[in-house]
Amino acid sequence: MEHRVWQNLKTFFSVQVTMDLIKWDDKGEHQVLVNMKDSVDLLRFHNGDIFIVSDDIIYRTTLDGHIIQEFQGHTGTIRALHWWRGAFFSSALDKKVIQWNPFQTWTRSTHSEFPRSVRMGIKTVLMIAKTGQFPPHIWTVDVLQLLFQMCASEY
Repeated sequence: MEHRVWQNLKTFFSVQVTMDLIKWDDKGEHQVLVNMKDSVDLLRFHNGDIFIVSDDIIYRTTLDGHIIQEFQGHTGTIRALHWWRGAFFSSALDKKVIQWNPFQTWTRSTHSEFPRSVRMGIKTVLMIAKTGQFPPHIWTVDVLQLLFQMCASEY
């Protein structure tokens, strides 16, 4: 029986001819997560979720196979998924690129989701602010927020 295989860290996932998405552990045990109606063309892992492409539909699932979200909007087969600056994109044979969510803005709660270079830029701004070489009234919360957004927009 033919399988297409993807790996995420120590876990393998496969799709067989019956269109079952199967999760395998390192002991060779397996569990059927999702029974797909059509073929699985792509499988991508992002931020702890699985993105499954089946023709012109994207399914976002948990690692346990629970469908969280469906993305529909293409009229041709989806060929690629991309994440850039916190936004999620897909491109398809219909010659469209769709952006599914807005670009991510920096907040304290999203700080860890940015690349190391952005986090280090924000840390540098804070270190400069702490030196005392500039008058304290310059470093208002609004000014710091603006500087952090500028750092985050560069990636």
